[in-house]
Amino acid sequence: MDRLVPIELLNLFGSWLSNCFSYVKWKSLWSGCFNLSFGVRQGSVLATLLFAVYINDIAELFNFQHGVHVVVYADDIMLVTSSVSVLQKTLDVCQRELENLDMVINAKKTFCLRVGR
Repeated sequence: MDRLVPIELLNLFGSWLSNCFSYVKWKSLWSGCFNLSFGVRQGSVLATLLFAVYINDIAELFNFQHGVHVVVYADDIMLVTSSVSVLQKTLDVCQRELENLDMVINAKKTFCLRVGR
């Protein structure tokens, strides 16, 4: 609603996302049907767009900070900063914001790249 999306479209998304069911296939075996109570369907055409809209506020937090850039693509967030100490502060802010959205940073999929001394 903050992004001025028509209420009819929000209701459509709400209905669509609240009625998601799935199965898991492992080798030739299938699980029972279960309800997806959070997130979006893996591989959904709208998944990346909805993720970007959902976490857009994180990128907005750093819009005017010198030396901090936040890039959101698909279901990834890239933080680019001018120093390691600024990176840590930026990461701390992102972690707090993600926790407010009931999300966490997956340390197994996270890496740090330093360029320069």
